[in-house]
Amino acid sequence: MKKQIPSLSTVLTILLGITLLLLICLTDSFEFLFDRDVTPETTESFVAYALIKEKSHLGIFTDPDSGRTMDYHIYIPSGATENMPLVVYLHGTGAIGNSVFNEKNPAITKASEAYGDDFPFILLAPSSMFNRSWRLDHMPYLLKALVDNIASKYNVDRSKIVIIGHSMGAGGVMRQIELYGNYYSAAVPVSLTSTEHIDITQCLEVPIWGFAGTEESPHEYNMQKLFDKINELGGNAVLSVLEGVEHGDSADHAFAREVFEWAIGQ
Repeated sequence: MKKQIPSLSTVLTILLGITLLLLICLTDSFEFLFDRDVTPETTESFVAYALIKEKSHLGIFTDPDSGRTMDYHIYIPSGATENMPLVVYLHGTGAIGNSVFNEKNPAITKASEAYGDDFPFILLAPSSMFNRSWRLDHMPYLLKALVDNIASKYNVDRSKIVIIGHSMGAGGVMRQIELYGNYYSAAVPVSLTSTEHIDITQCLEVPIWGFAGTEESPHEYNMQKLFDKINELGGNAVLSVLEGVEHGDSADHAFAREVFEWAIGQ
């Protein structure tokens, strides 16, 4: 009996069906890789979100030396002038793949609550994609190249480049001051999750104000030990303990106006 060969149209239909099924599966599985907005939960965050969305700019930086790229958002305040401070915010693991400049971003939300849409600094929020730690491999060097590029492009005050971050981002903060010392004028690590591989001898030149919640043990204990060692060697590190605060909420409590004012005042 002669076998019946499927027609070309049948084969194409089957392939199209398989392709569509794969696309649906991939979209569901890897939704976190796509830039998407989240409905604001409060009136305050909605106002902050609306103001910042209108004035923020999305960019993709390409390092001329390595060819590697990094996405970022940057907020230029209404009254921007030359020689403004630059604040660099490094997000934690929970923001990987999301828009790092949405209303869930604690740095932008708290700064907008404090200052409206007229910050006394430029705010840069790079994005670490595909679960790349700010501490590892090429990421610290690519990040520094981005900060250099932005500092030159917007003619910021080079004596007032501040770096702040939460969780994984706090690890990135410490790695930057390990590598580049007083290139940064101040550092604010919040809920630092790992202190084991930090070379404290390279963290003595930069004023550090850290934060940790009492409900995120052992981060509070480990950060205090790290800061004590830094201070013993002549550094300047202060830890503020956030009573009753858990890991996911610590950034919202830490990034108050007084912290921004302290940071850009160093």
